[in-house]
Amino acid sequence: MRSHNHRTFYAPQRVGLGGLFALLCVLIPARAALAEDVIYGPDGAPTVVQHKLHPIGGKWEVGLDFGLALNTALVNHTGATLQIANHPNEWLDLGVDLAGNLTGLSGLTDQIRAKLPPRADSSTGHANTGDELAHSDALQFAGTFRAKLAPVYGKLDLASELKVHFQAYVLLGAGGGLVRHESVNLCSTAGKTPCKFTTDDSGHVTSSDFQVSSGFKPMGEVGGGFRFYLPSEWSIDLAVRAYMFPSSVIEGADLTNPASGNSSTYLGLVTMFNVGIARLF
Repeated sequence: MRSHNHRTFYAPQRVGLGGLFALLCVLIPARAALAEDVIYGPDGAPTVVQHKLHPIGGKWEVGLDFGLALNTALVNHTGATLQIANHPNEWLDLGVDLAGNLTGLSGLTDQIRAKLPPRADSSTGHANTGDELAHSDALQFAGTFRAKLAPVYGKLDLASELKVHFQAYVLLGAGGGLVRHESVNLCSTAGKTPCKFTTDDSGHVTSSDFQVSSGFKPMGEVGGGFRFYLPSEWSIDLAVRAYMFPSSVIEGADLTNPASGNSSTYLGLVTMFNVGIARLF
């Protein structure tokens, strides 16, 4: 009888640490589950993100972003992007991006042109040869059909009573755009004298005799960003978009003859950083 009482009295002490740990592992998730009810989707499965500020499945979204180019040292880009999209579910939207840019050659281009080598050797009169500088393309307009995949949704506690809901996304699209190519160093007319150009009081080139071409080209769009949701179904959008298109430069050109040289193709790239606002409907 004493042996039985001895085992009954000391059994809780033998399993106290392990039992307490196991009990906490069960109670903590259970308490969290009670504090935040599970929300189920149309398919009967629980949604990945609980208590979104605004459910977006089945809604339309219209946004307007303003941006600057990040990687075009020879050409300045300042523009805007209109977004129109539909959300078939909570993590995907399909839509159209329409981007327009104000473009112009940068101060670096002006400096390069001011120091170009002579088109012909002054002592012999023989033509000099050279390669055209790449990446002087100006993306003036782009229209793409694109998809945004947004599997990540989260909340930031900026203050005890302020929660900021955000969604991270990646995007992929295809379409076309208007690209203007102005050569930095090849003249459009034959001759041995330097390319003619005029400047304003600040030294910026206003007109020139350099080769210029424009045309619509197929275009791809990739990028990523964040939506920060606001009350009344508004959101602030931060994004980086990269537009890719076929481009070309002239290599081995006779600097006195605009029709000389061989064309070499490469992948043009204009990367824009955009900030804007959007509205769900």
